[in-house]
Amino acid sequence: MESLEVAAQLSRDGEKRLPVYCPLALSFDVERLYRELIALLPFFESLATKGATLEKRSKWFSIGDDYLYGNVEHYIQDPSRPIDPPVFVHGAVSSWWGISLTHVPGLPETHSGSNRYRRKHDGQWVWKADLDVPYTRELVGSLPFTRFDTARVMSLPPGGFGPVHADCRDDTPWEIDGIASITFLLRDGGVQMRFQAPDGCLHDVSDPVFFFKDCAPHGVPRTTSRRLLLRVNGAADPRPLSRLLRLGDAVW
Repeated sequence: MESLEVAAQLSRDGEKRLPVYCPLALSFDVERLYRELIALLPFFESLATKGATLEKRSKWFSIGDDYLYGNVEHYIQDPSRPIDPPVFVHGAVSSWWGISLTHVPGLPETHSGSNRYRRKHDGQWVWKADLDVPYTRELVGSLPFTRFDTARVMSLPPGGFGPVHADCRDDTPWEIDGIASITFLLRDGGVQMRFQAPDGCLHDVSDPVFFFKDCAPHGVPRTTSRRLLLRVNGAADPRPLSRLLRLGDAVW
């Protein structure tokens, strides 16, 4: 199966070119990448969820009890002041921390590499010059991107919790805009990511490198050790990407 056209034949009703989740047949030096990215730990910033996500808890499946949802750190936005920066709310339970390795110079809003900006500013994303990540750059450069956008390190500390959420409303970025989202999982934190497929089935996954449409509701249970990953987004060349997909293990 050497093309996304073939992949489409395997999708439900032939409607989708790409699966929701698929491991990749891609080799990389896990320990080298881990050492390079964990060295950035002193520069990590909070990437915690928004309070609105916690309020939508009943919309999706649950991966934690009331204590976790009630005490996880998060951000709140005053609806009467939508242009103000959100306010960080400390909690007894830690959530996502990390750092964006790329940004758009002159646009502070891209500093954290938020998903909502990954399709914007085409061709303007650049590596942050003050971060020493040569192997990461080499690895990303080997991926089948025709345009490279965001690269973001994300981590849950021991005892951290990633509430269920969806990063966008549908899979237009992947199916229409040609985005590829590739994640390198360097440490799983002793738990698996859980996501919900369009058919309602839940899946627990922990592959070392995978493609994932994060419009699917997903979250990470409370960790027992540090979880660390690198998430990369960009426009993909379909044929080279298709050759990396382990379609036998895909979830549509």
